[in-house]
Order: sequence, then C-alpha cells, then structure tokens
Amino acid sequence: MMSSKKQILDALIDKYERSKAYKEGARRIMIKLYDNGRSDLRSYNIENSEEKESFNKAIEELKKDDIVDFEWLKYEIGNIISQVWLLPEKVNNAYMIAGRQPKLDKVEAIVNYIRENSSDVKHKWIEELFNNICAIIEKKRSITVALPDNNELARDVLYAIKQIDSIDENEVLERVFSVRCFGDSKRFEKYIKKRVVTIIRKNYIDDPDNELSDEEVLRKVGIIKAPEVVEFCGNLTVCFNTGKVDYSPLKFGATINSFDIRNCNLIIGENITRVLFIENKANYLDYILNHKGSDDLVILHGGFYSPVKGLFFEKLFSVCNKSSVRFYHWGDMDLGGFKIFARLKKNIIADLIPYNMGIVDLKNNRNFLIDIDEKYANKILLLLKQPELKECYDTIKYIALNKVKLEQEAFIREEV
Repeated sequence: MMSSKKQILDALIDKYERSKAYKEGARRIMIKLYDNGRSDLRSYNIENSEEKESFNKAIEELKKDDIVDFEWLKYEIGNIISQVWLLPEKVNNAYMIAGRQPKLDKVEAIVNYIRENSSDVKHKWIEELFNNICAIIEKKRSITVALPDNNELARDVLYAIKQIDSIDENEVLERVFSVRCFGDSKRFEKYIKKRVVTIIRKNYIDDPDNELSDEEVLRKVGIIKAPEVVEFCGNLTVCFNTGKVDYSPLKFGATINSFDIRNCNLIIGENITRVLFIENKANYLDYILNHKGSDDLVILHGGFYSPVKGLFFEKLFSVCNKSSVRFYHWGDMDLGGFKIFARLKKNIIADLIPYNMGIVDLKNNRNFLIDIDEKYANKILLLLKQPELKECYDTIKYIALNKVKLEQEAFIREEV
C-alpha cells in the first residue's frame, strides 16, 4: 500500500503540475483534507482513526522538514487536519521525497530528444510535426496530448515516427518494423501503434474523424500487415527482372505482389483507350465480369493507396501519358470516396475524370441513397475548397443539400 506521505505529496504535486504555479511559480498549492464532509484526498478518512492518524503524522513530519504546512480544523486541533499546502520553494524536495521525476525535467528531455533526432528528417510533415511538438511543449511546459505522459513511451512513439521517415516506397511488415525499432516484434502493436496512427491521421492524411481503419492509415506510410497486391484486368504486359508476362488473356483479372512492383516496367496494349480505377472490390469484379470493354484497363484502387501501390499507379500513368488514353476513377459518393479521388488526381493523375459520380447517378439510384446528418453534410461542403474536385462540385452540393450519400455497391444489380 502506498505510504501516507507519498499520497499527500502525489496529490499536491499533481495539483501543482496542473496549476499556473507550474508555469509562473510563487503560488501556494493547497488541498483540502476535510471541509464539511468533502476532501481532495479520499483516503483521508476521519472515521478510521488509524488511517487518519497515519496521515496526520506524515503531514507533521513533512512540516518539520519544511516541505508543507497545514491547518487544523477549527475545534479539532490535534485531531483533524483541514488543509495542507506545498511550500513553493520546496517543490523539488517534494518530488525527491515522492520518488517522482519533476515534470519540467520530463518535458525538457522530450524536447532534447526530438532535436537530437530530427536534423535529417526528409518528409515535410514529420519535420513540421516535430517542430510543432517542441513549440507546444516549450510554451505550455507540458507534454502535448499527442504523446504519452510516460517518457519512455513518448520516446518510442517519436522514434517510430522517425523510422517511418525512412520507409519511402519500400513497404515493411508491421512486425518487422517493430523489431527494427524496438527489438521486439509485438511492442509496436501493443504500446505504440494507436498513438502513431492518431498522429498520422491528424498530421499527414487529414483523417481526424477516423474514416480509415488503423491498417489503412499505416499502409499509407508503408507499414503493412501483409504484402499488398495490385489487382487489374486488361491488356497489360509487365516486364520483371526474371522475364516478361502478358496478362491480357486473363479475363477475370490478375494480381502483382507489391514486392515485384518496385523493379518492374509496364507495357500497355495499343488497343487500350481508357484506364478505369474502381474503389470497391465488389464493383471491380462486377465490372470486369459484366461491363468491361476490350479497350478498358481496369484497376482495383481500394482505399487510400499505399506508397508501393502509388508507385504502380505512377508507372502506369507514365507509360500512358503521351498517348490518347484517358484516366477515370469510380468511387463512393461520400466523404471518403471524394477524398480518394482528390488524392489520386492531385498526386499522380492531374487529368483524372470522375466516372459514375454525378447527380444523375444519385437520382438513378435513389432507392439506395443513405441519409447523412447536418454535421456530415457540413464536412462534405468543405470539399468545395479542393480544386482537384471541381468536376464533382455539383454532386457535392447536391449531397449536402439533400443530406444523402451513395455507396458504389448500389450500382450492382446482380450477384458477382
């Protein structure tokens, strides 16, 4: 059981760290032990004489050591203590007796750690993140909510972010990443992952509403649960280091493992006039089985693409860029679907065209529309600030005005 002396000091130190005195100094920090039946320290129980005497004795000893001072309850001198306060000039002594590291030492250690490990950061968002964390800590003299209060865990989170900076297009398995960072295949998943995912959401992919799964968020920075595959169907030949493969005979589609994508080259068939990215798997399968033309090259986009899938998209766009091939994207008509379209257009395919994503498509599938609330509608309207979505502005306005959205699966009229 925690000693009475430590409980008193912990309560005073906790209040001190939350107060202006921590930032400005020279303020008395006080807790009430008994005030008309109320107490800031529940374990100070006046009905239990043994526990009460233990606390009284501890406080008297701390007063003798000039760490605290206190006041007896009126008419209960020597029996019930009303309040106790920490002497401002003895805060460091209180930390030492309580066996706690001073908060200021903890925050300065984190700032020093960031500065020592951020000099060679390559990604702008990570550089800005580290700078912002340091600025917040130095201003508030407190660990930012983005990091755990525990210094060891905070350093591990920062180190994981720093290691993400070196992944680039080279995907790494989650457990391999954990071993590289901490020498333990499960430490990242157990203790670090949630914090890292939250940081990536807010600082890199603008997903504060948790629209993406944790795995999708990590995949975007190149950390994967298992090797990713790219799925496609059409007249495409892929040149690997070990040979050339013509995928055009595969009418039900083909896949390439992500580890093969880095060192391959693509040759698109001369008959291809349209490349169509499809967000959802069910629609991709339905399209290649029931609607695909011979001049179509169909790509399963999935959710927010990872670095290696983005590399495949870049290679595909590069070989088609000087031809008459046009690029289309078909996704859900909702917040996530429009963001996926905007990202692909902004980062890789500037001439990307929306497919089946207009007002007429909403009206033709009115029986499958899903209601949205005012909050969601307002978020949809914020998309009008993104120039990449200018072809979708009318659809976005219609969705917000009518408070509805549409998922791709509504277009499937038969079982795949």
